[in-house]
Amino acid sequence: MGLKGTNPPWDPSTARDNAEYLLWYKFGVDQEMYDEMAAEQDNCCAICGVHATEDKANRWDGTGSLNVDHCHETGLVRGLLCSQCNQGLGRFKDNIESLKKAIWYLEPIT
Repeated sequence: MGLKGTNPPWDPSTARDNAEYLLWYKFGVDQEMYDEMAAEQDNCCAICGVHATEDKANRWDGTGSLNVDHCHETGLVRGLLCSQCNQGLGRFKDNIESLKKAIWYLEPIT
């Protein structure tokens, strides 16, 4: 991390380049691959279906975007998620048993 005052001011014109670099560095996904995944999902979250432009937490460029979701054990990309779903899976640490318990908890008593 740079010293206070030494970092150049944030430049929105380079935001897209920075995002593309992070996509490749973190996930091995280039912009073309991301765009293909987004098109396959109709630019919607793979879990809840919210459109990228409706994801209020993820609108750095005004157009909206989805998070690349990946398996933390294998590094394999699973799909694109909205911020809420991505954070939800993260809070459950991708633990299927915990997610099943949460579903059981939420299901109405009949």
